[in-house]
Amino acid sequence: MKSIREQLIRLSGARSGCYSLLASWLNPPPHIGVQPNPLEAFREACGLPEPLARELAADFGELCACGGEQDEFEYNRLFAGPGHIPVPPYESLYTEGVLMGTGSMEVRDEYLEEGLAVTGRSDLPDHASFELEFMAYLCAGEHSHWESANTGQALRYLQKERVFAKHLSWMPALGSRILSETASRRYSSLARALIAFIRLDSMLVCAVLGTLEEVAWARPALTA
Repeated sequence: MKSIREQLIRLSGARSGCYSLLASWLNPPPHIGVQPNPLEAFREACGLPEPLARELAADFGELCACGGEQDEFEYNRLFAGPGHIPVPPYESLYTEGVLMGTGSMEVRDEYLEEGLAVTGRSDLPDHASFELEFMAYLCAGEHSHWESANTGQALRYLQKERVFAKHLSWMPALGSRILSETASRRYSSLARALIAFIRLDSMLVCAVLGTLEEVAWARPALTA
């Protein structure tokens, strides 16, 4: 039987991979090439029950294949334009009804706290891909500190994940909107993965922190 720390190493690494994959499909194409399905590691690490595990694994599996010209056309039609954009991928539009609202400023400040900034393309900080990439970054930081047995820093990242999760709470609505606007198999898979995974992971982070509050070696760092 694996120790709690070993389980957390596996889980945080798997979660980072899942968030990275979702982010890549909300980035402008070309997408990442064929790669292993990170949901399999996540499924094993958290004991995901059937049939949810099977359905999520299938949707993530679709996203692990290399995208083509058809996916690029559909990305631009859904998220970028030119012309009418049926699925604008910005948090503030869903939570406040405006572009560049309070949520956009808050996530920008969260990035800056970690020494990060939006670079490489001109876009708003609350674009879905940036928010998912940042959560992947936090999970990767947690993973690294569990591996080096730095409990305090690992828990710091885990707590930041719980706080930042509020900025992902709009993504199931984004997923529902994608489903209503696309006939693409891959973007339908992306939509279903967003809806299910974001909800599941938010509950999982709270559950993990709740469990660790009862663990002797973790409690001092959580209450410091």
